[in-house]
Amino acid sequence: MLEPLDVANIPARIVFRIAVDADESEEIAAARLWYGKAVASSDADITSQAMINLGNLELRQGNMAEARSWFGQAVATGQGDQALRGLNGLGNVEQQLGNFEEARSWYAKALATGKPIAAPWAMFNLGVLEKKQGHIEKARDWYVKAVASGHADQAPRAMVNLGSLENGQGNFDVARSWYAKAIASDHADQAPRAMVNLGSLED
Repeated sequence: MLEPLDVANIPARIVFRIAVDADESEEIAAARLWYGKAVASSDADITSQAMINLGNLELRQGNMAEARSWFGQAVATGQGDQALRGLNGLGNVEQQLGNFEEARSWYAKALATGKPIAAPWAMFNLGVLEKKQGHIEKARDWYVKAVASGHADQAPRAMVNLGSLENGQGNFDVARSWYAKAIASDHADQAPRAMVNLGSLED
């Protein structure tokens, strides 16, 4: 019913909302269609948000070239927070492809901005990257920095990952401490995740 509508007569934020609803419902074709319409809107902020969401959609679908393209376009807009998210997005693409040095370079660029929207994400992502490469001390350092940033999402995520890292190293009391901190954060996703991990540790 919506597809034939002339988006020129629909506010850009509504076009974007339709795309997000389709995305959250895992209606991938519809999400692509409506994000594309949002990208074509005259609202610069909505355009850049749609680019980031398309990048994330394609990343989840395993379409790395498309994800890289959308994140790159978001960075090129220079549109505030979305451009910064694009830097981390490009790092995530390269990390999943196993291009660790390129990923590290993108995360470093995000980190260098010092912006609260980008730097804590980069710290967390660098922790994941270093852990994947078996660099435990470096991973630990980046996760601790992400926790210290106080970011509402990345700090609790880093706490949980620190718990898992320490658990894997046999440092059970330290792992318990990090899981407890994540639980105390009351984060909607990470607190329950920490509870499950703590239960597994005790088992």
